Amino acid sequence: LNLKKYFGLEVKVRGAGERPKSCLIDGLQLSTGATYGKGNIKKINGRRIEIIFKSRENSRQLKFILKNATLKKLNRLKGHNDSEVFAKKLYRTCPLEIFNINSYN
Repeated sequence: LNLKKYFGLEVKVRGAGERPKSCLIDGLQLSTGATYGKGNIKKINGRRIEIIFKSRENSRQLKFILKNATLKKLNRLKGHNDSEVFAKKLYRTCPLEIFNINSYN
């Protein structure tokens, strides 16, 4: 999206209203610089986890939708240790294996 760091984007997160799913919002704030204080990240109720990144400059958007297979793996995790191991695996995984990604102008 060729965004200006921290202020050049808006982030909308759908379907991550409760823990542990809401921890996704912490990661997005850390990785993108979007914060509630700057008003450029919003949490939206929903059944499916989606993340929409929007350029404030040209309104281009990327939508990330968590794949059902990824969600099933997350739901099978038992406790903190399993979660840590899985998180490290996800970190090394291509985003296209975790999300369906769509681009909009």
